[in-house]
Amino acid sequence: MKIMISLLLTCLIVPAAFCDSTEELATIRIYISNLRNDEGQIAALLFSSSDGFPGDKSKAVMTLTSSIENGETVIEFTGVLHGEYAVSVIHDQDMSESLNTNFVGAPTEGYWISNNERGGVFGGPNYDNAAFTVSTPSVVLIAHFDY
Repeated sequence: MKIMISLLLTCLIVPAAFCDSTEELATIRIYISNLRNDEGQIAALLFSSSDGFPGDKSKAVMTLTSSIENGETVIEFTGVLHGEYAVSVIHDQDMSESLNTNFVGAPTEGYWISNNERGGVFGGPNYDNAAFTVSTPSVVLIAHFDY
């Protein structure tokens, strides 16, 4: 019985001593302004690679939504490991949980990509151009929507 108690205590205490304290967490705060109206919601996706960027929610590291008040809102990704990321944000006016486009694929709802990446004439936003490094406890991004 003493051995089992010793083993149990060892399992509870020892792993804490071997935790990797070098892995730091950060917060990415995005101040969003100049929204067309307060209809719908803001949807933000955080990506750590080009896989699925900018719109595949299933490939995003984190997804968040926020209500809008007076054409503004703030999104805050917390518990983010240091590394490289890119963010896509849409003004989801109809709450469809996706960016609406017209018959040629041009967006009909507002969107913003980190580093103000817009993509080319014949292609969408590029992850490498949108990527930024998180290496401090807090990163602040400013997303000024242009429709």
